[in-house]
Amino acid sequence: MPRIVSLLVLAAFLVGPLWGQEVTPEPYSPEEFPGWARDLRRGEIIALGVFPVSLILTQLTYDLVRFGVKSAQAGEFDREFAPWFFAPPGVQRFSQQEKETILITGAVVSVVFALVDYALGRRERRNSEEP
Repeated sequence: MPRIVSLLVLAAFLVGPLWGQEVTPEPYSPEEFPGWARDLRRGEIIALGVFPVSLILTQLTYDLVRFGVKSAQAGEFDREFAPWFFAPPGVQRFSQQEKETILITGAVVSVVFALVDYALGRRERRNSEEP
């Protein structure tokens, strides 16, 4: 019995659209969403788009600065802390604390980019409204 009911429900979902009327969705109007919601969505898109690049650049910067500091402390190039493209095989790159720091820093950099974009966009809108 449950099998028959499942087949009937499946058939209704598969055959139902054949007799349904076509509905063309209308595009959103500019007034449909408040300005703060559009700004928030734009900020989200920018922050998520910038995050991979900021994470890579943060990791590279951290790697180079750490190598410079550790080499200066040792008085010579310290191969244990060399950047990934110069590091010998098998060297542990980052501790868990360092990984978390790099991840948080990359996220903060991407949010800062989104906030800068918001401030510039707001200034541009304000300038375009003035006579």
